[in-house]
Amino acid sequence: MGTFNSQDWFPDIKKLARFVFELSDKRFVSYNERVIDRILESYPIRLNSLKKCIYTGEDLATRRIDHHKVTALYIQLCLENKVFKLPPTITTRVGASVSTKLINEMFCVRLAKDVLEAWNDNRFDTKKFKKEYMSSFLRLLWHYKDRAAWCKRHETSTYALAHAIYFIERNFMM
Repeated sequence: MGTFNSQDWFPDIKKLARFVFELSDKRFVSYNERVIDRILESYPIRLNSLKKCIYTGEDLATRRIDHHKVTALYIQLCLENKVFKLPPTITTRVGASVSTKLINEMFCVRLAKDVLEAWNDNRFDTKKFKKEYMSSFLRLLWHYKDRAAWCKRHETSTYALAHAIYFIERNFMM
């Protein structure tokens, strides 16, 4: 696997996943660190595919993509690979909270928050985000997870998610 600029983020993503798992309801949630390793292996392939779409006919090794698209790729890969596994049928009736049922999406929200804070060197306004946009963004992420196979084949889904991340950055960074 060749190196790429954001490769150094993956140990932090793994730490974040362990942290989220430690806080999770382990009656329903399982986690295997190898999922992050698979995402790390897949990332350069997807990154290259996205660069080919953006920079047609140019030397891709010298071209970079913006942090919104990088974050969108992280999120897509995390949703496609389901960082956290849940039973096939899980209901609130058996004691699972909404946060448990949406653990992969919640993980991606936290991942986006952490990346945006690191890239901007500013704080994310979590309170404002939760009040104004969290439910909409969680729905969007749920749809990405639900349609992961389609999103994987169409770079336009990465662009759309990158625009949502730009919107979040513009409206919720302090």
